[in-house]
This record gives sequence, structure tokens and C-alpha cells, in this order.
Amino acid sequence: MRHTILPGKPTNTTALASITLPGVDSPINSLAALEKVLKRRTTVPTQRYARFLALDDETLASAGVTTRYAAEHLKRLLQDLRGRSARVDAVLAGMDTNFFTLDHQWRGIFKALIDAGSTATQYQLLAIANYRRFLLHCLDTLNQISTDRSQAYRQGCGS
Repeated sequence: MRHTILPGKPTNTTALASITLPGVDSPINSLAALEKVLKRRTTVPTQRYARFLALDDETLASAGVTTRYAAEHLKRLLQDLRGRSARVDAVLAGMDTNFFTLDHQWRGIFKALIDAGSTATQYQLLAIANYRRFLLHCLDTLNQISTDRSQAYRQGCGS
């Protein structure tokens, strides 16, 4: 079976390790299984959305900048790691796990992937790509809230 983690980089999935992730009942033993588990975790949870709505405008804007920075960091990381899979586990091990949110148990997922080390390189790349998707969904949500507030303000001012 072949699965593409990064554009243009088909990966052989026959020799992947089995890994147990928090919130997942059975061990993951293929990229397809991991993709299925992670795809559900790329949406913005209701609780996170409610917290975004409760932010004042300045904090909302700051959250947007921080989220954009984190997503761009992961994009650069994926580009840098392309073709250098031996470095993936070392890069993740050097990251503070607090970089990853508790939403959808992302922090626990990355902790498990970091603990698995080099045996989980392909899983780690897939998780980074999906976590970036999650961040981009958060960014879209933050931007939409900001836009909605701006429109409501303009309508309230009669413009």
C-alpha cells in the first residue's frame, strides 16, 4: 500500500510500527488508520469556539497572529523535513509539547509519537500535517469571528 504524506512523496507503508494514541481504542498500524483518526481532530471543537467568542478584540487578534505563526512554523518544518525523515523524531523531541494544544488530545498524541522515536517517523510527519490543518481551521474561525464583529460594528454605527 502506498500513501502520500507530503506532496510528491509516496511512502511505502508496509513496515510501519504499531502505536497506541490517547483517545483511540485500538493500536494504529497504518498511515490510512492514522489519517482517519487525525482527520476528525482537525476541526475546531465547540469549547474552543466558545473560548474564541469570549475573547476581546485585541486578544482575538493576538490569538490570530499566534496561530498563523504556529501554522507557518509547521509548514516550514514540513518543507525542511522533506526527504530527511531521519530528523523528524529529533526535531519533535526538541519541541516543547506545550506547543500542541490539549484540544482533541493533540498534546498527548504528539507525546506518544515523540516517545515512539524513529520507529514512528511517517506517523509523525502525518500528524504534523494534520495538526497544521487544525491550526488553519482555528485561524479561519478566528478570522471569521473578527469579520463578523467588524460587520456588526459597522452596522451598529449606521455605515
